[in-house]
Amino acid sequence: AARLRTLSERAAPLSIETPSGGFLEPQWQQDRPGQFRAEVPVDELGLYKARSGGLDAVVLTGPANPAEFSALTVSDAPLKPVTETTGGGAYFVNTSDELPAIRILDSRRQLSGSDWLGLRERGAYAVRSSNTVPLLPGIVGVALLLSMLIWLWRRESR
Repeated sequence: AARLRTLSERAAPLSIETPSGGFLEPQWQQDRPGQFRAEVPVDELGLYKARSGGLDAVVLTGPANPAEFSALTVSDAPLKPVTETTGGGAYFVNTSDELPAIRILDSRRQLSGSDWLGLRERGAYAVRSSNTVPLLPGIVGVALLLSMLIWLWRRESR
């Protein structure tokens, strides 16, 4: 149930956004002067956002501690099926001073070891052409530098 207390004789319309993105618009029922109530059917778990006039409210339905926060110990067990299927590995990089070495490997090999991890060479790139162009040709750059030095020297000598 949503409740509203106001000094107005009528309450502003109520709009509630459900966790799935839908909207509910229940009607206010007046309990006493300045006090309104609206019954809202809640059939989803998650965050509901209510707005009436310039007032906003947020309500969480469901467990206060969802499954994601029930076991916060660090473990590679949830990733084990994926790493075994793909030939990869899981590393805890903040538990030691050394990071695992990174190697580029072909697709037929195991992609992890005790102190290294591999990246699969896919060959999914192609360099069509490459060229370089100097920003400033050498003789022009030398001439510009010398003329600037002469100008600065003359300016300082005055």
